[in-house]
Amino acid sequence: MRYCIIIPTYQRAELLAKNWGDVACDHDVIVVCRESESYDMGLFSYTIIPDDVENGVGLPRKIGTDLAIKEGYDVIFQTDDDTRLKSPDLIHEMAKTIYTRDILLASKQPFDFGAKATIPEFIFHNNGMIGFWGFRADLVRRIGNFDPNFYISEDHEFQWRARQHNIATASWTKFKVDHKHGQPGGLSDKHYEN
Repeated sequence: MRYCIIIPTYQRAELLAKNWGDVACDHDVIVVCRESESYDMGLFSYTIIPDDVENGVGLPRKIGTDLAIKEGYDVIFQTDDDTRLKSPDLIHEMAKTIYTRDILLASKQPFDFGAKATIPEFIFHNNGMIGFWGFRADLVRRIGNFDPNFYISEDHEFQWRARQHNIATASWTKFKVDHKHGQPGGLSDKHYEN
């Protein structure tokens, strides 16, 4: 089983390095970035979107997923440059869990269960994933790749199509992240200037 982590970034190479530099030392990471910022990628392998192509998050997610499938990865993780893993030691275990199930599996959603609540290991839901999530590469052949026409909410649309194919969407409570941003989808202020 081979797996990789795909991270779109948009003029935030410093944030990317801060949140993912250590993980990239131990795992295969594919960064999708703008041509003008590729010189900042350092230890990351990356693929490029030309500077003159207007895009949100749908296009880099599609480009990264296409590349991962072409290079023969069995499990594909998707995340954001503004996400930090609290438990990177569980990446391999999460990949094995995904590899053996017909599922889109993610880190814990930021639900407030209360101090005494019992939290199941897998929380099945119909809303979008948060922070860090993955799926088997062969599922993309069944449901199609990310739609590059989606500026934001590309993950919701992708998961909607997965549910149409009876693929479960679940959070895995063992796996936690910090995902802090001021704009929907983790996009920078530059995306919202107009």
